[in-house]
Amino acid sequence: MLRKFEFSLRNTNFGFMIFLLATLLPFLGVIIHCSYNIYLGKGLDTYDLIIMDHPVLTNLGVSYLEVLIADIATLVALLVGLLIRYNYYKDERDFIKKYKLNAKTGFYQDFKNSSSSGSERGESFDD
Repeated sequence: MLRKFEFSLRNTNFGFMIFLLATLLPFLGVIIHCSYNIYLGKGLDTYDLIIMDHPVLTNLGVSYLEVLIADIATLVALLVGLLIRYNYYKDERDFIKKYKLNAKTGFYQDFKNSSSSGSERGESFDD
């Protein structure tokens, strides 16, 4: 059953969307939590997560405002990275569109590649 589910994720963009959702939701949750506490007037109080103390942040004495700024900066960096990656494959998307090929760009294929060494590509290439 899990193999069928994995196979269906590999053939669609659904797996990529789950990856994005799992990456971005924690950041959005902390941003909402910090924004709410700043709204309540606790912006300069020591950051305290609802379900537990975060030892590193609590020991440093960071405030809700500092955590909010850091989380927004991290979220912006992730989104800019995805945008740069999307633009990197612009030529490939244009080629596929021009010749009406039934293919996907490397933008999605790179996320699906399970090997980190890239052993399938260029292994027997000699200079």
